[in-house]
Amino acid sequence: MNRIASGLVLCTLLIGCGDDDDNSAAIEASSTPAGGEVKAFDGVWDDTSDSEDGQDISYSVVSGNSYTSYDYMGDSFDEGDDCYEVSNATLEALGGTDYQLDFSDSGFEISVEVQFIRDGNKLSVTTEFGTSISTLSNKTEDDFSPICD
Repeated sequence: MNRIASGLVLCTLLIGCGDDDDNSAAIEASSTPAGGEVKAFDGVWDDTSDSEDGQDISYSVVSGNSYTSYDYMGDSFDEGDDCYEVSNATLEALGGTDYQLDFSDSGFEISVEVQFIRDGNKLSVTTEFGTSISTLSNKTEDDFSPICD
């Protein structure tokens, strides 16, 4: 559960300063009606982050209302096996830029409310733990192998 929470925090982004007009356009483009299908965030997102504990290599794949996290265990942060740990979640639009990630399909009884704002190739993800920035990647899901047992 800590990995998912830290993944969501690290899972994305460095919010740059801009004028209100630019921010408003990004928010408007990222808005989804409550219960609507989420398409504004489709793609593979590089959530890799650096900290004093090392580099944590991770990616998120969003396709409609499906969210999959790939956390590389062989990096300097996790110091584990040469494989990707996978977590699946359902992404539900709550309205505007607010969403809920439900990880119950991955065996975790956890739901996290998040705010997603896409601005071009950057995705800002805000949770109760903070805000992170992800970058749109040219990788595909086939690049994330092997999968950990």
